[in-house]
Amino acid sequence: MQALLSRHGLRISQTVPLSLDAYYVSMLSERNLPAERGGGPLAVLKAGYRSNQYAAQHGGQYSSLLYVAERTLPAAS
Repeated sequence: MQALLSRHGLRISQTVPLSLDAYYVSMLSERNLPAERGGGPLAVLKAGYRSNQYAAQHGGQYSSLLYVAERTLPAAS
């Protein structure tokens, strides 16, 4: 992401994990399972929690990230 932004004169000033997204993705996955394989709301909560715990322990590899970018200032002469 930084390489893409730098080509346009931007830099990442902040990266924000969207931790609730893991629960949403888990809910969508659960909804698409056959009824006999589904685990219900508790399975959704457990999967979202496990995903966020994994991300926290592995360098912030969350399922979704929000990048805040700002324009870099030209070097002063």
